[in-house]
This record gives sequence, C-alpha cells and structure tokens, in this order.
Amino acid sequence: MDYLIEFQGETLEVESPTLECLKECFKENQDYIEEVLADIPSRCMPNGYGIPYGRLDEAYDVINDKYGNCAVKVFEISEDGIKKYICDFSLATIYTQIFKEREESEQGMVDGAQLALDMMRNFLEDGHWHYGLISEDGIILENSDEWPSYPKQSDGSIRWIRDGKELSPIIWFGVDEQSPIECWTLYNRANIRNTKVYWGRNNTKIDQEHWKHFWFCEFWSMDWNVLWNNDEAAITWAFCECCMEEPVEDFYKVKSNCLIELVQGDSTDKMLAKVRDYCYYMQKKHILEKSIFKAGYDVGACFADLNKDGICLEDGRPNPVWLNDGFCDMVSEALYGDSQADDIEIDEKYFGQEEFEGPYSSNNHWNAIIRYVDDVEELFYGGWYKYLVEQYGEDWEQYKY
Repeated sequence: MDYLIEFQGETLEVESPTLECLKECFKENQDYIEEVLADIPSRCMPNGYGIPYGRLDEAYDVINDKYGNCAVKVFEISEDGIKKYICDFSLATIYTQIFKEREESEQGMVDGAQLALDMMRNFLEDGHWHYGLISEDGIILENSDEWPSYPKQSDGSIRWIRDGKELSPIIWFGVDEQSPIECWTLYNRANIRNTKVYWGRNNTKIDQEHWKHFWFCEFWSMDWNVLWNNDEAAITWAFCECCMEEPVEDFYKVKSNCLIELVQGDSTDKMLAKVRDYCYYMQKKHILEKSIFKAGYDVGACFADLNKDGICLEDGRPNPVWLNDGFCDMVSEALYGDSQADDIEIDEKYFGQEEFEGPYSSNNHWNAIIRYVDDVEELFYGGWYKYLVEQYGEDWEQYKY
C-alpha cells in the first residue's frame, strides 16, 4: 500500500501514515528550526548573564504560532491508483517532536549557546549605563532627589549617609526594569577587590581583580567564564567547535560609553573613586538644572507681572504669545548680560569656593554653571513654559495678537 501526504501545496510519498514516519520525512528540512530559534530573542527580555536553556521552551510557542494552522493530510493510494483520505497531522506537532529530540542531544547545548549570544547582543544594544546610590540591603536610588543632601564631610571626603548608614555610589550597564547584574556593575561591594589567576594570551597567567578581568579579558574578547557561569562545555561548543562570533564591537562600544573612563592600569580604589566622583558630579548637575528651571519660572512670572498692562486678552490677562515673544528677547540679557547668573541660585554647600575662579561674583557663578550644564537656555525656557501652561493651558500658543 502506498501513501501520500499533502501540505502547503506540496505532495510527498511516505512509507506509512504514522507520526514517526512523518518525523523522519520532515527532519531533512532544518530551515524552520533556524527561523524558530531566531524568533525567540524577540519574545524575551535581553539577557546579559548565563545561558537561558529554559528559554528554548519558547520554541514550542513559536512553532505553534507559525505552523499550528498548517495541516499535513495523509492519503492512501490503492493498487488501482485511487486516493483515499485517512487522517491529518498538525505540522506544528511534527516540528515540535523533531525539535524536542534535537534539544535532548548535544545540539541542544549548541542551540542554547546561540540563543545566549543572540540575547546578549540584544542586551548590549538595548541596555545603557545607569548610576545611583545603593544601600546595604541592595536598594538602589536612581533619582538623585532621593539622595542624602550635602554628602561632603568635614574631612573633605564624599559620603552619602542616611539614618547613620552609608550608601555606596554605583554604576551599572543594563536594560531598564532589570536588576543590576554583578559582572556589569561597579561599586564598593564586598568582593570587589577579590582576585583570581586567569589565563592570558600565550598561556601566561594573570592574577587580577574580577572586575578588571571582566572589562579587559585577554583570552576571549569577553569573559565568557563569568558571563556563562563557567559552562565550559557550552563555551567550547560555541567558540571552538562551532566558531560562533563574539559580539565584540557591541561590547567595546558599551565599554567606551561607560560613565567613567575604564583604565586597565587603575587600582580598584582609583576606579571606585571615579564612580564616587561621577555620582557627586551628577548630583550637583541635577541641583543646578533644577535651579535653572526654577529661575526660568520665577523670572517669567516677574516678567509677566511687569507687562500685565500690555497687549491683553478679552479677559484682561496679558496675551501669552505676546509675552513669550518679549520674554525670548529678554532671556539672552538675563542669562548672558550684566546680571548673568544672578537669578540662578547656587547652593554654596555643594559648590564651594574651589568651584569658582576668584571671589563669588556673577561672572564666576556663570563659570560654575556651564561647567556642569550644557543646555542652560533650554532649561530656563522650560521653567518659563511651565509658567505659561499653568496660567493659560497647554494650548496657549493658539492666541494671536
């Protein structure tokens, strides 16, 4: 007895109408597996650590989504050539059985490594550098409005202390809504100074801190022993047997974009000092930005009050578009004229005498401001815009004069 199967416009002869026989028939087509594996990373959070073998289970959902509605019809062909329908199978069922057998073999380790590399690429592309303060119990404050004020101590050191406990400055690379991963994180944690002997190029041994070896690995371009939790079999299959490519350029881009300059020759203490100085710099920058925004609001409110008898709306209020035209002409004088930065409050507990060139004055205040803030005018206008919205609503620009 002969049998035929029909699916997606194709017809094939098979030996028997069983799932086992159909599996053997479809095993030669591996293209769908590549498509399925390539689809998994888009369904998952980018991953910057470990090999997510469990994520291979996502393949079954992908297979069902792609092929769940595709039927493989089985026909019996009699001796006189008459075709008789017997049954049908879901193409998704056949592909699922083939994929399951694949993942139970060594190929499953190869697929896991490839998936990990694809998700790592997404991690490197989608992630960005973060900074904040971390408490002893692991709570991170990214919003500097929540940081303790005036971290500069009487001895000149920079320390953030809350309720008698010190918060450590921290920077890390990662995706939003995901906890920091230790190897991608730089802060004064308990094991930050731990060292280990590593193999370098030309079979040389290197005794180096973990954080430094991670960012300046000399065997691979990236420290896969750390990234894949010492899964030596997967590392061997990926890079020695299958010659998979490391996402080198993406990794180097992340390293070059670090919030501090990563230098191989730096000591751990020097690296941590850079992290501390960066966080303190960003806290002062944020304080100045808020001061500039507030100055724009306050100056704008004063300007509007002084011009309340100018071109007005029917309700007697000054026309906001007319006000805005006049305010924009005045801003350059307010920021860059004789008064310069007098309208921008500078908290001298943060910005000490060393921040200025000479005695406190308008000129030197301005020098301090531009050392921290690039978009002064944009922030100043932002405060003014907030005033207009509060007084006239979001559509204040509709008024004519």
